[in-house]
Amino acid sequence: HLGYSRYAKLHPETSRNQREVDVQEAYGRAVDAILERDVDLVVHSGDVFDSVRPATHVIIGFLKQTFRITRQNIPYLVAAGNHETPRLRSTTAALEYANLVNAISAHGFDVDYEPIEVDGATVGVTLVPHGAVFGTGAVTPARNADVNILVTHGMVPGLEARQHEMGEANLQPGMLEGGFDYIALGHYHEFHEHKPNAFYAGATERFGFGEVDSRPGFAIVEFDSKGLKSV
Repeated sequence: HLGYSRYAKLHPETSRNQREVDVQEAYGRAVDAILERDVDLVVHSGDVFDSVRPATHVIIGFLKQTFRITRQNIPYLVAAGNHETPRLRSTTAALEYANLVNAISAHGFDVDYEPIEVDGATVGVTLVPHGAVFGTGAVTPARNADVNILVTHGMVPGLEARQHEMGEANLQPGMLEGGFDYIALGHYHEFHEHKPNAFYAGATERFGFGEVDSRPGFAIVEFDSKGLKSV
């Protein structure tokens, strides 16, 4: 939710909204933590930005931090969430800027598939952005991939959220039953296991008083020759 802005307090050095700065710094700390680990792949399951038209400095901040990952030849893939998805197909999505730092973004109204080579193994990443969720039922993993990951953004059936947002998507049950090794879910801000292979990683910051007890962070997912090993 880069660009998230609340309350009147200003950051003393930049004169920008303090909560906006907090969220930007939280993303930077997440990148620090990612780079401290020997990861092969980074996926972001949506709401990189808090709005469809983030300010220029917010976009630049995202690009600088994300490039720290991609310049290490670590693939970075993201499926857009409801906050950053344009309502009109003619509107350019801010996530298109991710291409400038070699991150792969699915931000439109179609399902995308990206095969990623990692140490001799093919990781098939199916990206279902918010704009493609409506009307998308079952999604099938690639047959020729060694590991298959689904990345999407929305509410899973039966999950009780503290509050709901205008425009949020409800994921169809069939989308989550395609035999993927791992499903990376976005939208819900708590770390949550929906199924043994489907998790919400949570968020890197707290957004609102209802999340005071939340533990911000991200998920580390490991695979072995048998599939999902740990989350």
